[in-house]
Amino acid sequence: MSEFPSKVSTQTSTPAPGTPRSTLPGLRALRPDLRFLRSSLAALMLLEMVLGLLVWALVADTPYHPYPAYGWVMFVAVTLWLATIILFVLYFLQLHVKLYMVPWPLVLLIFNVSAAILYITGFITCSASVQSTSHRGSLSYNKRAAASVSVRDFDLCESRRCISH
Repeated sequence: MSEFPSKVSTQTSTPAPGTPRSTLPGLRALRPDLRFLRSSLAALMLLEMVLGLLVWALVADTPYHPYPAYGWVMFVAVTLWLATIILFVLYFLQLHVKLYMVPWPLVLLIFNVSAAILYITGFITCSASVQSTSHRGSLSYNKRAAASVSVRDFDLCESRRCISH
């Protein structure tokens, strides 16, 4: 115990003059990962964000409230679109490295498989409801048919991401 005081340094330091001081020191560690943007994962996530926005924008632009099937499609599209944006930001800002206790490959696998299943149900629901909820050739019919095709494309993109992991 006699050696303890001699090994402890009680001297404090101050920042060098001219060094910018951040009020939130944790924000300095948030550096964008530009290599991530060049990866296939980022490309598929960006494609998912664009197609997801297209799906819910097309469905939201039609009077879907009287038809419960489109409520399910909207729920799936908006929820998974927001979740994809959150995951993209987590990876882009390298927050997944700071949250090292989370098994991120497993989280991504579970998210992608569940999203693929939900998008399959959304595609089936949307495509089965187009004919019965609008007249062929009308603007609503065209938008709903386009949303159905977009859901299918989005599901294919999600499936590719599942396979790539």
